[in-house]
Amino acid sequence: MLAVTIVTAMVAVAAAEQATVQVTLQQGAITGSREEAINGRMYYSFKSIPYAKPPVGPLRFKKPEPADPWSGVRNGSLPIPKCPQLSSRVPGAIDGQEDCLYLNVYTPKPYESNLPVMVYIHGGAFLVSSAGEGGSPAPLMQKDIVLVTMNYRLGALGFLSTGDDVLPGNLGLLDQTMALQWVQDNIRSLGGDPNQVTIFGASAGGISAHLHILSPFSRGLFKRAILQSGTALLASLEFSREGAISVSKTLKCHGEQSQQLLTCFKKATVKDLVYAQYSLGKWYGLPLTVAPRVDGSFLPNHPAILIRSGHYNNVDMIIGTVQDEGNLVTAGLFSKAGEEALQQLNDNFNKVGPILLGVTKEENPVYLARRVFLRYMSDLNVTMDDEPALTRIIGNQGFQVHGAQSAGFHARRTSRVFMYEVHHHLEQSFMTLFTNTSIERQMAGHGDDILYMFQFPEFLEPLHRPQDLHVQETFLTLWTNFASTGNPTINGDLGFRWAPVTPSDPLRYLSITTTPTMQQADRSLLNFWNCLPTKTTKLLYPELFLQDAEE
Repeated sequence: MLAVTIVTAMVAVAAAEQATVQVTLQQGAITGSREEAINGRMYYSFKSIPYAKPPVGPLRFKKPEPADPWSGVRNGSLPIPKCPQLSSRVPGAIDGQEDCLYLNVYTPKPYESNLPVMVYIHGGAFLVSSAGEGGSPAPLMQKDIVLVTMNYRLGALGFLSTGDDVLPGNLGLLDQTMALQWVQDNIRSLGGDPNQVTIFGASAGGISAHLHILSPFSRGLFKRAILQSGTALLASLEFSREGAISVSKTLKCHGEQSQQLLTCFKKATVKDLVYAQYSLGKWYGLPLTVAPRVDGSFLPNHPAILIRSGHYNNVDMIIGTVQDEGNLVTAGLFSKAGEEALQQLNDNFNKVGPILLGVTKEENPVYLARRVFLRYMSDLNVTMDDEPALTRIIGNQGFQVHGAQSAGFHARRTSRVFMYEVHHHLEQSFMTLFTNTSIERQMAGHGDDILYMFQFPEFLEPLHRPQDLHVQETFLTLWTNFASTGNPTINGDLGFRWAPVTPSDPLRYLSITTTPTMQQADRSLLNFWNCLPTKTTKLLYPELFLQDAEE
């Protein structure tokens, strides 16, 4: 019996050394292609695996259904198609196709070996990008993990809602859930352990990961989660039916009853739906009116209520940001293309300021916007000299504060919660790939952490500065240690310890630099944001607004 086991293992290893390898999934057989990680390690990629039926024809605007099996041997080297979105290369063009519910799997051991699994949910404001984001996972695949990346429906096709049961919305999130179920059913055949799944993502991917923590639909589908530059508190939840009616007017639909809207949306072309969703922005593409919503099922209640009450899936978590998150907006504002939008902000602050800060649905949006700006700036006129302050405003409001709020509440119930902020400045910030910005100062900007994990060979050279490579190795080790054990610094190999957040010390975080250290978040700044009378803060901290309630 021992001899048979040894021979079987030798055959498996020999197979893994071939240029291609074939595995059998529940749906059928598929071949994988050998690729090379940045340290020379070999791994196998299995691309464009269908996890749901094509959401076309009668399945458009329907919940995803499991993909059908296939006959023969599927080619696992085909590039994954994008879901429909505006092209980043050709102005006005549409990229992608409706038949887009596929995922990729990357594994160093394409046979049963029980490696931890990391499932990446791409960002892109729920409007753009795909599972092919980054082009190559070569940095991550240095490590002993199985990586899964997934597509999900975007924009109108994934998040349009009539605000009721006719078109509840959140289809993109239900797609993600089905992909997670596919992982549970198939990942053993690709070397992964379904009991050691970590979901992670940046920006909208981080928001998505947090929403899965809050959703009963995702219970038992993962063990850990990493929220990078996005939490559920950042999600746009207030515009579901309003967004649908706005889209219907752009499409020249007849009638505003929910069934009439759905009938019209089903008849519309993909091109018209994508264009319609982009026509809704009031200023600089904001606010996002087609996005996740509280539907009473996937998301049972407002995220703030679920977080405060402890009604969520209890999993280990990492929550964090980069230092200059606000360059997501300011990189474009302080460019030739953003001159008009910046002028509109200065000429009509009472209208644009609340849109920029996402407070248009609050009771006193103009007061809130002014109060925030004057906490950071001397007046309301924004010039190039005010760029650092405006970048801090947007970063604090949208990312750092929500991250700290979430970490503090989750630490009261969750096994372990670790908080971080990336302070290392890469040679080129992620956002400069997309904007010809006039900002010259170095930043740790929005999306920079993606560059530690993935490569963008078509846009950017791989990291090569010694200090960048050093931080990359630290970052990858922390992330994969967490995926393996739930503890980013399980041993002393990195020379420091990342202490988790605790109820008695909710503000400590790891500053990720060439020499990481534990730091304390600015309590006075957090208190300022926590006391702003917004819907979210009132739900999180009702005790701070008791007098308002009595009056």
